[in-house]
This record gives sequence, C-alpha cells and structure tokens, in this order.
Amino acid sequence: MDQPPRVVGLGEALFDCFPDRIVLGGAPVNFAVHADRLLNPTGGSGTILSRVGSDALGRKLTDELVQRGIDTGHLQHDPNYPTGTVDVRLTDEGQPDYTITPDVAWDHLDFDERARGLAESCQAVCFGTLAQRSKPARSSIQSFLESAADAIRMLDINIRRGYDLAPLLPRSIELATVVKLNEHELPLAAEILGLTTSGQPLAQLEALLDEGGLDAVALTRGSEGTLLMTKQGGFEGEPGSFNPNPDADSVGAGDACGAGLVAGMLLGLDPRDIVTLANAMGAHVASCPGATPPLPDRILDLVRR
Repeated sequence: MDQPPRVVGLGEALFDCFPDRIVLGGAPVNFAVHADRLLNPTGGSGTILSRVGSDALGRKLTDELVQRGIDTGHLQHDPNYPTGTVDVRLTDEGQPDYTITPDVAWDHLDFDERARGLAESCQAVCFGTLAQRSKPARSSIQSFLESAADAIRMLDINIRRGYDLAPLLPRSIELATVVKLNEHELPLAAEILGLTTSGQPLAQLEALLDEGGLDAVALTRGSEGTLLMTKQGGFEGEPGSFNPNPDADSVGAGDACGAGLVAGMLLGLDPRDIVTLANAMGAHVASCPGATPPLPDRILDLVRR
C-alpha cells in the first residue's frame, strides 16, 4: 500500500441512551474509533462521515470524537434536525434492545464534494442498512460507495425492530466487497436474496459469497468467534477471552469485530490472524461497559507484529 490506510465509518452518529448514562454510539462511529486505534501504529487513521444537529448533543458528540483522536472534518452539522439518539435497554439475557429516534440529522446526510473526495481517497469504508432508512441518506451512502470503487466496502447488516431489510439488502450487497452478519441475520439475508442453498449455514455463506460477487463474508457467532469465508475457503482464528467488567454490556462488540476484520485485511494479515484479531476485538468490547473502551496492549500487539 503506497499510503497509510484511511478508513471511513459511513452512516449514523448518535448517542446510546441507557437508563443511567448516555454513551457515544452508532455502528459507523464505533467502527471508525476502533479502526483508528488499530491502524494508528502503522500511520493509518479512521474518520466518520455522518451528520449531527446544531445542538448541545451535536457539540458533545463532536467533542467526544476529538477526544478519541478521530478526524471530524467530515462530520456535517444540520440546522434543522436534532442529533440522533437511541434508547437502549438490556434484555434479561443481557442483549441490547434498541428504540431508534426517527428523522434525525443523520437521516439527511449530504454527499457533497468533500464527501466525494473522501470516497475517492479512502482505502476502506464500513456501512450498514440502518443508515439507509431515509431516501436522502440512502442516496448519499450509495453515491459514496459508487465513488469508493477501489476501497474495501464492508456491509454490516443491521436487523432492527421496525425496519424492513428487504428493500435495502440487494443493492447494498451489490455495492459491497465484504459482508459481516451474525447467525440470526444469515438465514433472513439468504431468504431475502433468494440464495440457492440447502439451508445450512455453511452453504448459505458460500452462496452469499458466490452469488453476491463478494471477496469475503464474515459470520459472527458470539463466544464461538468469527468464521471468515473467502474464495480460498473458510477460516477460523483463536477465540477471544477477557475477564468481564461487572458493568459490561455487549453494545458495539460486532462493530469492534468489523474493525478488526478490515484493519487485518488492510495490514495484509493472514486470514486466520485476521479472524484472531476480530475475535479479540469483539470479546474485549463485550467484556467492557460502552462501545469504544481503550484497547489493551494484548490486542495492539496483534497489529504490531
């Protein structure tokens, strides 16, 4: 690679509102923060392309990104719509349940000339389906991806209550080079896409890879770790394990895993080492409160080799 990698989190920037606290969130934000930390030792960086309100939460979100060392030059400010928020409640099983505020600033993301320049110069971008719920944001996100022709384009499939995945998924797959999804999302994606498959997870992954024209598909499986499927076959890595904080939640663990996948690809790691890094990232974040805890040397050593 001729220049240090620059990766983009594209889509929603918001605050996760727990009963007792608010925490910086949004899958693209979480991804960008973690990718920045992983790539920083080699001169790489993460940035966020999103939109916040011209309000107190928008200023707070900007300040928190700056505190984490994230470039905010592509964070747009909207005078008419508020900064995004999500009410988060943990189920009895400890899994997050989300209520997402509609019609907020990131629903009005603009693909302007600065965004075009970022698309044409970045080496990787992570995007999801949630941020495409509105027509303005969907158009901007898809235009960005069309302009980022030489980049790794990772689609992180998001199933959220109240949002229909079916209208968004086929075009999102077309614009992606890599797809990340979990065990619950895989059969739904296979059904929506009409994949030719026996219905077994491995067959569904292979069909998604082949029929989607993708370079890789990553299936996250919780404590079992990630399975990375490529044209060279399927790869697993060492499982991640960290002592949990008593206040730990799993919010952002999948985003951290995605950052590990993309960073590993950009750094040219062996597929098994990519998965080991992704597993460690997901397990670490799941063991901590909040979606973007600092990374321990144990993880950073995996990219310093």
